[in-house]
Amino acid sequence: MADVSIVDTSVFCNVLNIPKLNDERGLVMEQLRDFLEKGTHLLLPMAVVYETGNHIAHISEGRLRRQCAELFVEQVKMAIAGETPGRVMQVPTAEDRVNGIELPPPVQQSAPLYETLHCPILESDLASMLELR
Repeated sequence: MADVSIVDTSVFCNVLNIPKLNDERGLVMEQLRDFLEKGTHLLLPMAVVYETGNHIAHISEGRLRRQCAELFVEQVKMAIAGETPGRVMQVPTAEDRVNGIELPPPVQQSAPLYETLHCPILESDLASMLELR
């Protein structure tokens, strides 16, 4: 089974050679090459995509900002399409989020709060707090 590595914002900024965020580019590219030679799967979280885009938006020089943005868009599109060693981690859809929510059974009004919880640690903490009242 191949290893999996999550790419963080600092790594992605170095890969894209974003000014002021590329101090370790040589080391990052070397380590990335090693990972790929070992067959490591790379995952790019959507949070990293958003954060990197935000860093690019703050580049003051327009021409450089545009160059970085174009490379960023190209790399993200390729990752989404599966054309790069890294894959963008899928963002859950609204349906996924709704289907993953399980509501607890209705609470009876007469039941104390700590009796409705299912976590023993919280139950004892809440019971202690209620006794202090």
